[in-house]
Amino acid sequence: MADEPGKSGSWWATLPGLMTAAAAVITAVTGLVVVLAQNGIIGSKSTPAAVDKADASRSVAAKAPGASESARPAAQAAASGPSQAAAPTAAAPASSSYRSVRVTRRDGSTIELRDDFAFSSKKKFELKSGQSIDFARIARIDVTDFISAHQPATARVTLVDGRKLDEQFDPYWDMTGRNDLGDFYARWPDVQSVEFVRP
Repeated sequence: MADEPGKSGSWWATLPGLMTAAAAVITAVTGLVVVLAQNGIIGSKSTPAAVDKADASRSVAAKAPGASESARPAAQAAASGPSQAAAPTAAAPASSSYRSVRVTRRDGSTIELRDDFAFSSKKKFELKSGQSIDFARIARIDVTDFISAHQPATARVTLVDGRKLDEQFDPYWDMTGRNDLGDFYARWPDVQSVEFVRP
């Protein structure tokens, strides 16, 4: 029997049909992986205490053989770029570990949490500039300008070495932690400051 001229085969047999199916599968898998990673189901739940790439490049520039003492600070500044000039240059010393975290809400109430405190499952404060600062290097974060959870906010970040950085950040992260009463959850619109309490 000859094929009828008006009938076409299954859409699976056409190139556009195959391309559409492949795109749908890739989109679905990518979406699933992103959701699982954001919720901490897959991937690392905390960041390693290793020196980041920017710190490593500054360290290499500072220790370059034949570099004069006056050339080293310039090499460090060039390696860090303009937005990271105030970033810490070495791994946090062991004595900078914190024993608890004190969160002060906008209404003035405070809560003390154990050291398992995190921002969206991360133990670092991510800045709008792309720089992130490990909690081990932070003494305190004070929100200085907040409009809404959908606009960048400004915070004064006080580092353990005494430096103060005024930086923008995205205020839509969750804050999670635990204390003797149980789990803690908050969002930046409710929080005025976060202090990393040290012994």
